[in-house]
Amino acid sequence: MKRFYKMLVCFLVLLVLPVAGGAETLSGSCGEGISWTLEEGTLTISGNGPMEDFAQGGAPWQGSKDAITKVVLSGNVTTVGAYAFQDCDNITEVDFGFALHTLGEHSFEYCDALTSIHLPSTFRIFGENSLHSCKNLTAIHCEGPFPSFKLNCLWDTNTKIYFPAKSPWPVTLIQQLEEAFHGRIEFLDSEGKDPYTPEEETTEATTEATTEPPPVYTNPLNGEQSDTPFTNRIFATTISNIREALPHVNAGKADILMEMFVNGSVVRCLALFSDISQVDAIGSIRSTRPMFNDICEHYNAVLIHAGGTGTALRNADEHGITHYNVDSLMRQDDPLKAGTAYRDKEYKYGEHNLFAIGSGVVAYAQSQGVQVTGLPETDYGLIFTEDGTPAGGEDAATVTLRMKYTGTKKDTVMKYDPETGNYVYWQYDKMMTDQITGEPETFRNVVAMYVPMTTMRHGYHVADFIQGGTGYYACGGKIIPITWTCDSEQSPFRFFTEDGQPLAFGVGHTYIAISSPDGSVTYTAE
Repeated sequence: MKRFYKMLVCFLVLLVLPVAGGAETLSGSCGEGISWTLEEGTLTISGNGPMEDFAQGGAPWQGSKDAITKVVLSGNVTTVGAYAFQDCDNITEVDFGFALHTLGEHSFEYCDALTSIHLPSTFRIFGENSLHSCKNLTAIHCEGPFPSFKLNCLWDTNTKIYFPAKSPWPVTLIQQLEEAFHGRIEFLDSEGKDPYTPEEETTEATTEATTEPPPVYTNPLNGEQSDTPFTNRIFATTISNIREALPHVNAGKADILMEMFVNGSVVRCLALFSDISQVDAIGSIRSTRPMFNDICEHYNAVLIHAGGTGTALRNADEHGITHYNVDSLMRQDDPLKAGTAYRDKEYKYGEHNLFAIGSGVVAYAQSQGVQVTGLPETDYGLIFTEDGTPAGGEDAATVTLRMKYTGTKKDTVMKYDPETGNYVYWQYDKMMTDQITGEPETFRNVVAMYVPMTTMRHGYHVADFIQGGTGYYACGGKIIPITWTCDSEQSPFRFFTEDGQPLAFGVGHTYIAISSPDGSVTYTAE
């Protein structure tokens, strides 16, 4: 009898097992109007619009991920959702269709069998970690314009990115892109050749050994070149910019100096440094505001400030901003903390005499476990060329940037110096000179960003950077209208000419005036 039952059980098991060679077809929904079907190793995503984002391990085909060898986007699927194909290490081929816009974060992370992918002309965004650790990925072909590369999207890959030669980008811009990506970008014609590199003349073979030139790296905030990669954490400092707090101390050494109304008629600057350790004193340092937190999030920057209200400090914590109140630190009986800042009562009275010490704030951040060097190379949205003078720009020897919001206004005037190729910073009818050196504050690039703004409780201004906007760009005595975008709270600002081409900045420091769309820019040829 026992043998009979065993035979019966075996028979029943055989009945429910799939027939060899007839793999089960699976299907379901993966977004509003988006469906999926898995059949014979091919996962087809069909519909119109974006796939939904998934939690890690939460894709509906997760239980069958090892069976997936090919992915096909059919119809008008615009987005591959977060974590959609993470650890699907048997995928060898992906057909992204003709409507793809975004690869979501971690979407193809650890897909070791992928060797190449082809992205349509609609593609714009590599999400964070989207192709992280695709160790065998060697080629990414992009049919469209230069996309946005989010944090670690190509980390631990050995891929090159190819763009079609039909792109109308200037050769100088192409060279800058190639330098910024350390040779990982190539532009190919229909025959797979680089049209921007002249054919080398055939020469007789030589037995002499040749050595490749060392790689050249580009500072992502100012475009300056170096023989070592840029791996620093960005530091940002608040700087008072009201008339009573002037002159500045080393604000002109900031790679990017942003000026804005932060509440009511209070105007302040946020100074971004690619290597703040080289700046002895910065100031005067004032309290933080929510808008500073928003900007720091885009640059993953450590914020240095002199206190702030509960609203601003809570907002910083909510945004995950690493920030230090150096006014509080310097009061502690601790040499490390005391080395972050100092007060100079001979410089100014009361609240306008606090200055941060660059090397001190870096050392303190390190003591708190913050990684300040050795970070992965990061895309901060800027592209540089040696001569950033915009093609087709109008003469702009004097540029007046009027910032406006809620009935307040302020003018900044930039005057072009053809001998240095920089704009000299003027405000309150006075040329801005450094308190320590006496040298004028100058900037290679001048930008106006028009941003939709609202007011929080207690009168703090906040900007809706995600909407993007318009503006102006001046360099080399010329000015053009521009547009700019920002895809998320963590993504960088990207700037474009009016015809949609990436804007190339001149190598050097940049001043940015942030205003509501009510602001204006006027300029003259003299």
